[in-house]
Formats: sequence, C-alpha cells, structure tokens
Amino acid sequence: MRVAVILCCAMLCAAEKISATVVVPEDEPPLVREAFRRAARALARVEAYRAAFVVELESLKGSIIITGMIAQQPPFAFRREAWMEERNGTTRKRELTVCDGTNGWQIEYAPNGKVLTASRWTRQAMEELFYVFAQNSQLLMLTHDRTNTYLGIRRLVRFERVQALRGGWELWGHERPETPAYQEVLRVAEAYGAEGISNYVAQEVRLTISAEGIPVRYERVNAYGRPIERMVLDEVRVNPVLPGGFFQAVVPTGVMVMDLDRALDAQELRLRHALLGSNAPPLRVQYSSGKQVEFKPGTQPMVATFFLTINPESRAFVRALDKVYQAHNTKVKFVTIAVGVDSKGLARYARAAQLTLPLYCDEKREAARAYLIRTLPCALVLDACGVVVDAINASAPEAIATLEERLRTL
Repeated sequence: MRVAVILCCAMLCAAEKISATVVVPEDEPPLVREAFRRAARALARVEAYRAAFVVELESLKGSIIITGMIAQQPPFAFRREAWMEERNGTTRKRELTVCDGTNGWQIEYAPNGKVLTASRWTRQAMEELFYVFAQNSQLLMLTHDRTNTYLGIRRLVRFERVQALRGGWELWGHERPETPAYQEVLRVAEAYGAEGISNYVAQEVRLTISAEGIPVRYERVNAYGRPIERMVLDEVRVNPVLPGGFFQAVVPTGVMVMDLDRALDAQELRLRHALLGSNAPPLRVQYSSGKQVEFKPGTQPMVATFFLTINPESRAFVRALDKVYQAHNTKVKFVTIAVGVDSKGLARYARAAQLTLPLYCDEKREAARAYLIRTLPCALVLDACGVVVDAINASAPEAIATLEERLRTL
C-alpha cells in the first residue's frame, strides 16, 4: 500500500474493544446470521494468528497477484509481507508493513532490494491508520476487536445461503446494488457495454470461514463463473508462538523516512464511519439527573454528537453546536452525549457551559460502542429514516459550517 493511499484514506478507530452487538443487516436469513454469530464467538478466542496468503484481482486496469504472509496479534500488532506484480510482469515490488501496537513501519522495496519509500508512525497515528491497513488487506486482516471482522462485508453483500464445512462455514450471496461501491463499479463497467458488465460486475460472492472464525477464502465471481477477486489464506496457525521482535522493524539508514504522525496531523473533515449508509441502532444514554432515556432513530432527522467534557476541541464544538440547535431544533433532534462522564460530572459541566441544547452522558461508553465511535468529538447526521448519512470530524475547522449545510438538505 502506498503512503499516498494512507494519507487519502486515513480512518479513526478506538483503542477500546467495540462490542460485537452492533447493528447488522435486517434482511439476513436466520441461518446466515447464526453462522456469523458463531464465527464471532470463535474469533473471540483467537489471540493471534499467522498465515500465507494469495490475492488475485481482475479489473479494467489489469490483473494483479499479491502473495505473502500476514500475522496479527489484536488489537493493533500485525506484520504483513507482500509481493505484488502485474500478470504481464511489468510491475513487481515487495512491501513490508509491521506494527507492534504502538510503533509502525512501512517499507517498499524494488525487485533488486532497493528501498523505494519508507514511513514510520507511533501511537499518535496508529488509531487513524489501522482501518486503512485492514481495508487494504480486505478480509485478510481481522478488525482490532476481532468479533466485528465481518460487519463491513455484510453491509456490502447480502449472504443468502450457508453450509457447515469441516467445523467452519461456507456462505454465498450477492453484492447489494444500492451501495456506493457497487454503483461505482457498475458505472465504469457499463461504459464498456455488456461485455464490461459480464466480466467485471460480480454475480456471486463466496466466503469461507474456518472453525476458528477466520476468513480463509473470499471470492467475487463474474457472469462467466470466473473470479474477479479471490483471497485465500493457507497454512493458518492460530495462537502460534511468535519470535521476539516479530512485530518490529528497522527503518533503513540513509533513506528519507516520512513521519506519518506529522503527515496525518491535518484534521479530516468527513470520517469514513462504519455506519454510513446503515440504519443506526437505538441510542441509550442518561440525563444529568441520572434517569435513563432511549432514542429510536427513524422518526425525524437527528444529530448525534459525541464529545469529551475535558477536551478543549469538544467544548468549543458544543458551544458552536448550541447555536445550530437553536436554529434547527424544531425539525431536527439533537442528542449531544458526553462520553465517559457520569451524571454528576455532566451536571457540573452543564452548569458551567450554560447551553440551551439538552445534554446526556454515556458513562460506560455503551452508546459510543454501539455507534462505533472512533474519534472524539464527532457528529453523526441521521435522516428521517434513521440512516446515517454523514459523519463529521467535529475537531475540523469547517465542522459547524458543514453540519449546517447538511441539515439544510434533510
């Protein structure tokens, strides 16, 4: 993966474990849902794994094959060694990406062993980078909490059939045509006519999960029955003994190294949130009086804001949000949640802040986990149907203006 891709696609994720009880597609058949539930339960017992992998990609831009080794020790420690080449042999390079959970290194080598690029990061950027690595590796990497590994693919694919297979599961389904990813592939393929659609739009998706809950095979198949994308894990070893220093590397001397901590310092305005395009779950929070309350999305547009009372950027955003609330509260529900603070702490903050918008607390971070919050402060915008239509990084300078513009479109 190129450093440029990392900088363009950086996403935030929380270091704490996210609950596996998140919103899943409502149209999944019961047997499919049960298979994923069992896979998640098996994955919870995986402390580490190591495997060889092969990835084959067929696209309008050519054919690529990637081979290598992947190892993980959740939440954030991993090592990925990959050889990448086009099938005609015009491009061939080796990439090493390794992180011990705090410090990470990425080095790209030419076929002759010369270092082409090198970058390094620390914990400051780790939470932003992890989901980029996971996304780049598709299903070959577990998410940092393991049990939510299949959540993303279930929102892209409707799995319809499942069969028990040697202690694991094999599932078949079709890509969801309403997703932006599918629409973009279809748009490009249609430009090539019927042949483009037959060759490059998936007609079926197949997923194989091992008894340990690890995805070991994933295929997207075209109209001719040929894989457009195939990912296979082989020689899988679960909970192996890994050598000391396995998740560490040495940045080459004499090579200019990019500092990703600094490169990612600029705040991204919009977040690639996992719930985008999905129905949000009920929101259970607490008044400053201590009374519990539940908000069920789907009755009117909603802005769900998560913030920290001790964070200056959070406090500044909530002060500005108060004016947005005064302008839009007749049509939009505002649920503004202080994360990690109890009702007494929220009451003290509310008295000092003197805001007009209602405030709630999420002392045990249950609401933040249910909404997959990976950066604070942030604001999620839900439409009248309860679908998350925007995720705004509330630390970004244009956050309030962007939120107001989005509310005018609801």
